[in-house]
Amino acid sequence: MLKLMIVDDEPLVCVGVSSMLPWAEMNIEIAATARNGGQAAELIRKLRPHIVISDIKMPVKSGLDLARECAETYGKPPLFIMLTSYEEFDYVRQALKLQAVDYLIKLELTPESLKEAVLKAVDALARYGENGGGQVTHDKFFTQLYNDLFEDEESYESQRAALGIEFGAPLYAAVVCGIVGGGAENPPLRASAMRMFREALSKTYECCLTPSLPDPRRFIITCGLPGSDGAETRLKLEDTLRRSADITRSYFGAPVYAAAGVIVPNPRDLRASYVSAARLADKWGPDSPVVFAWNAAADAFAFGDVREALVRAFREYDAEVLVQAIEQITAFFEEHPDQLVGALDAASNVLYLVMDTLEDGESIAERVFAHEPDGYRKLYRLRSVGKAMDWLKRLGDECRGVLLARRQDSRRRVIAPVQEYIARNLDKRLSLNEVAAVFNFSPSYLSQLFAKHTDKGFVEYITSLRVAAAKRMLVEDSAKIYEVADRLGFENAFYFSKVFKKVEGISPTQYLRDVTGRDVRAQ
Repeated sequence: MLKLMIVDDEPLVCVGVSSMLPWAEMNIEIAATARNGGQAAELIRKLRPHIVISDIKMPVKSGLDLARECAETYGKPPLFIMLTSYEEFDYVRQALKLQAVDYLIKLELTPESLKEAVLKAVDALARYGENGGGQVTHDKFFTQLYNDLFEDEESYESQRAALGIEFGAPLYAAVVCGIVGGGAENPPLRASAMRMFREALSKTYECCLTPSLPDPRRFIITCGLPGSDGAETRLKLEDTLRRSADITRSYFGAPVYAAAGVIVPNPRDLRASYVSAARLADKWGPDSPVVFAWNAAADAFAFGDVREALVRAFREYDAEVLVQAIEQITAFFEEHPDQLVGALDAASNVLYLVMDTLEDGESIAERVFAHEPDGYRKLYRLRSVGKAMDWLKRLGDECRGVLLARRQDSRRRVIAPVQEYIARNLDKRLSLNEVAAVFNFSPSYLSQLFAKHTDKGFVEYITSLRVAAAKRMLVEDSAKIYEVADRLGFENAFYFSKVFKKVEGISPTQYLRDVTGRDVRAQ
């Protein structure tokens, strides 16, 4: 059962929130109430609630301070829902920056709005897992492991060590699980069923639960298995999975289906186990709630072949590389229209990389599928390879446009400091090689930047700036030609006049006469 805490210095608010919803039916327990942020901090330390509904302005410690302190100490959970008043929108903005799940205006608080916010938190908890903020990182680690998304062995080892993950079992198996029936659409029940299934399984095996992206009804459990890869080990796993499913179904009335992948000797091989389990998931059902893949899946799409290209595309804003990777994926599944699970898996992996690599990746995905009832999560409801690939192409097309725009903007940001440097140093020697060295660019790259973003070559750009500066100096400062030539780094007045005439079509003397009616002498 999920634990919830209410924090408000007004007792009537605590009582009102406590009685507003049928918490027990939602599988939620009101663990405690607190009158100020200091008291709440101590109770959170002792009780470790999953959700905190907190007023923003309180004595001792504000709700914002409390949320910030909890995020730094525990990660997530607890997840915060903030209570506020009409005049506190600046606080609301701060709450959202702290990634509060939702905020509610006290005067407009209704059972419906409160339930919606709480269910949003419960759904987020299902994605985070029960072990708080650290679990978010664990989820990312295992998602990368299942899908072969680590850039290299060093990246894998550094993340594993940082998270304190120890793989001490001799064998491993990935088990893809799904909550089916009415309970699948009830977030609190779904989260509780997932936990119970894992807890039942963990009495026999070392287990780690990872929510599935993007389908909230599915989750993956990695089991560390003792013994050797023989019939006895497989039979014991089969029996344990069936018993765990029976326990969960009898307690919650929510059937849990499970597909166990091939047993592998190394956690780095869990990709093979996961793929074999995922491909079996469509074969489970009321008559076969637990199915097994004791033979490795053949002819599966190797996502690792395109992972590096996709990561490079998103990090370097390379739209062309992205298009090529998407085409590689879609071409494979056009030739394998029977591999629905593999197609959904590949599309999910691309979605994961979009969200993981691009800062606003989830917003991009939401924008693409804004008019769909389930948003980008419609992916897990698709029932054909063709529709899955259409979904992937839509996401790819949007990302392509984003990368093109950002690559252009990125290059502009790169060249802006160079332009500022040139403007400050017009009196100095500014060769392509010397300026490139200042910014640690290659001369060819710097030349390309200028051609792309100024419509001029490097030398032409500097010359245009110097001539523009010379025109101002001649008119506004009444400077003589030799003075202008010297101040702008020209070799002599004759060369300056030659360059000026080439750019403007007339000599400096004629320009000054035409603009002011005055004459100027070179010497």
